[in-house]
Amino acid sequence: MDASMAVERMEYEQLTGEIKRAMRRSARDAVQLGFMLRRVMDGRIWKAGYNSFDDYLREELHMEYSLASRFIAINKRYSISGRSMDIRPEYAEYSQGVLIEMLSMSPELEGNVKPEMTVREVRDIKRQAKPKKEKPVPKQEETEVVIDGEYREVPQEQKEEVATSQMGFPEEPHDEYWFVRQYMGICASEAEGLIEVCRMEGDSSKRAKALQEYIPPYGCHYSGCKEWEFHFHSFAKGLDMRFGTEKMHFTYARFAAVLMEAASEKKNAGIPDRQVEKLSPYGYPVTEYPEGSLLTTEGCGHKYNCFSCAQDCGIRQKDRYCAEAPLGNPFSCTTMNVLGQLKEEMGDSCQFISQEKAYHRPGDNAADPCCKECTETCGYRCDRSVAKTDEGESSAGSIPKAQDVKESTPEYESAEAKWILDKERRLLNEYIEVGGIPEMTVLRQGIIVNALELMVKGQESGQEEIIQPELPSLKNTDQRKEWLRNYKAWGLWYRDESIDVNYYKYDFQDGSRLIVAEHPQRQDYWRKEPRDEYFFHLLEMGKKGYGQARYDEKYRNTPDSETYLVEFLKDLQKKRGGKHG
Repeated sequence: MDASMAVERMEYEQLTGEIKRAMRRSARDAVQLGFMLRRVMDGRIWKAGYNSFDDYLREELHMEYSLASRFIAINKRYSISGRSMDIRPEYAEYSQGVLIEMLSMSPELEGNVKPEMTVREVRDIKRQAKPKKEKPVPKQEETEVVIDGEYREVPQEQKEEVATSQMGFPEEPHDEYWFVRQYMGICASEAEGLIEVCRMEGDSSKRAKALQEYIPPYGCHYSGCKEWEFHFHSFAKGLDMRFGTEKMHFTYARFAAVLMEAASEKKNAGIPDRQVEKLSPYGYPVTEYPEGSLLTTEGCGHKYNCFSCAQDCGIRQKDRYCAEAPLGNPFSCTTMNVLGQLKEEMGDSCQFISQEKAYHRPGDNAADPCCKECTETCGYRCDRSVAKTDEGESSAGSIPKAQDVKESTPEYESAEAKWILDKERRLLNEYIEVGGIPEMTVLRQGIIVNALELMVKGQESGQEEIIQPELPSLKNTDQRKEWLRNYKAWGLWYRDESIDVNYYKYDFQDGSRLIVAEHPQRQDYWRKEPRDEYFFHLLEMGKKGYGQARYDEKYRNTPDSETYLVEFLKDLQKKRGGKHG
């Protein structure tokens, strides 16, 4: 049976399953995916489970309409007959990304694209096809120039050509990356200093300001000669570069982004692909944790997290979350999928490209761009930002409130609790980072967060409290030390997100309690690499004090040594006649 006919006969569940499988397969299945999406849309099959095609895409497939429309366009343009499951043979070897780029090309320009090309190479073809502005020829007096070791007069129309040819610059215009790479070669030591400044800062806006304060603190820094010039102005004016007759203007934010990418390319130049250390836009490698670490958050350099990062990155491990995504349903920011198109069509007007225009979070001041906060006219706005413009209509994808739910379920209650926890945790972190908040306000917020964390952990584990393992018979010092160091087997008691500390406890039968405070991946003055640190706090019942007085010990910020704890365990088992404590 023909594949197209088979799809035509599928109903809601079977067709939805096939779409999801096509989304996970190779890019060449884009034509098939587009055909099936057309079938769902045109046949109104989405009505089997949703109120609209948009709801079906968003809730069932986690796909924005803008992306679905591209797959549909691919099917119309590149399938046999314009409406089938089969791709036209001449496009069978192209990648999905290249097909998407070719959608906006004319048939004549599309003829220059080859199957083995990358998306960047196709964009270069489109960029070069744009009309070029004619360059005015500056009026200058005829002067003598040196060519091949002798003096002679050169006609005016040849002077700029001589300057650029001696530098080895072709006549065709160059992009911003070429300008920055030339700058790095001519002013190598100066460029290295700027790169180090960028690596010390958190995002593009901080880097931009730091660069301006580093190189032209008084609003002016110049270096140049007849062939090239570099002008660094005030923060508002940015900087200008010239090579021969070609000129390029940068904002400091854009210059920082291009400089870091060029620095990464330079570092990896000449190294085989399998040995290249890939770096993030911040100049850091992928975050790696030691075996057994409780921290597993994806990011770079132990400093930045993928789920909140809006940079265009080649080593990204996890999607950036939507600004409205609750902790229990972390759906992705779909705008991150079209950064290439935004850069080409919107340029510096888009806050995802020029992040100094975006909202910056309190505390770390990191850029947090979002289409919902954008006033520009753009065909790439996500559905949630479009929904915002409808008066009185709530944003798509938000979690329903308890009073709107006819019947509560454990799954809904767990998701709602996580959403509330995430909201309250963010508020607590802002209190701490901003400072100046009354101490009792911070304390109350900390209590709310700790209570919600215990509630969520109870929901996830399906039990109200952690059942600790039985204390084994410890026959010697080595066994007692090994038991202490294996404190994670007791089960995590709770975690303090505000200071990044994990707590474990063990309750002994005599009423004593041993608490372990674990500080993951801490760096100190002497060590070159961070490591997990842990401290024991024994709350001993009937502890012998000065003058033989006994008291029940309360928690203090003074850790107990491993030697003391070994002796405590030894005495505890002696009191029990060798039985378990």
